[in-house]
Amino acid sequence: MSHLLNHGIIEVATLTPTSIQIGNPKYNVDKMLELLHSVIEKNASGERQTRIVVYPELCITGYTCSDLFNQSTLLNSAKEELKRFVDNTKHEYCPIIFVGIPE
Repeated sequence: MSHLLNHGIIEVATLTPTSIQIGNPKYNVDKMLELLHSVIEKNASGERQTRIVVYPELCITGYTCSDLFNQSTLLNSAKEELKRFVDNTKHEYCPIIFVGIPE
């Protein structure tokens, strides 16, 4: 992937958007993708070798949705945005990504 030696070490990054909106998966995925594209650019240039990215649990919906977790509107939106997230992360230098949604 690059000329950097990693000595068998796997670089793992935790990405936490600084702005999340409770119950707004579209906004949250947009923020998640912004952060991820920065990692992809650094991987592509050889500046980093991030192989795994972990987002906070329930980052797509926000953690404190409470009763909204029982609403099909939120759950369906979360699934649609997860699919969009996956569709936008098919890049040669994209790491393995862990995200969580209520299911």
